[in-house]
Amino acid sequence: MKIKSTLALLLLSTLIFGFTAIDKPTTLDQLGNEIFDAINNNDLEKVKSLIVSIEEIETTVNNSDMPEDKKSTFKSQFSMKIKSDMDKTITKIEEGFLKIKENIDSKKCTNGVSIGEITPKTNKLRNLPIELGELEIQYSCKDDIERINVEVIKTESGWRILEKLRLVYKER
Repeated sequence: MKIKSTLALLLLSTLIFGFTAIDKPTTLDQLGNEIFDAINNNDLEKVKSLIVSIEEIETTVNNSDMPEDKKSTFKSQFSMKIKSDMDKTITKIEEGFLKIKENIDSKKCTNGVSIGEITPKTNKLRNLPIELGELEIQYSCKDDIERINVEVIKTESGWRILEKLRLVYKER
C-alpha cells in the first residue's frame, strides 16, 4: 500500500513538472525557429510566452559582476521602461503576428511555408550583462521569400523577444 502511494505521488510529480517545464530558447536559431513555428501554427500565446520578463532581466543583472549600485540603477531604469512599454509591446507583437499570418495565408502555399535563414544582428552592451539586437527570419512559399524582423534580448535564461514582430516588406 505504501509503495503504491509513493509511486502515485512520483507519477503525479512527474506529470506536473513535465507539463510546467518550458524549454527556453538558448540560441538565436532556436528562438527564430520557435517564433516561426508559433506563427505557422497560429499560436499567438506561444509568441507572447517568448517575450522577456522583468524577472529574467533582474536575475541576469543580479548574477552579473556589475557593482551593486550600478545593478540597482540599471534594474530600476530598465524594468521601468519594460513595464511602461509592455502593453504597447504586446499590441505591436499581436499586430505583427496578424499581418504575418495574413501574408502567409494569402500565398495559399500547397506545400506549406518553410523557414529559411535566421540572421542575427546583436551587440553586447558595454559593461552590462545584456545583449540586444534584431533577428531576421526568412520564410518562403514557392519562390516567394519574405522576412520577419523582431527585436531580441539575451538574458541568463536564454534569448527572448524584447519588442516588435513585423513583416519586412519588399521594396518594389
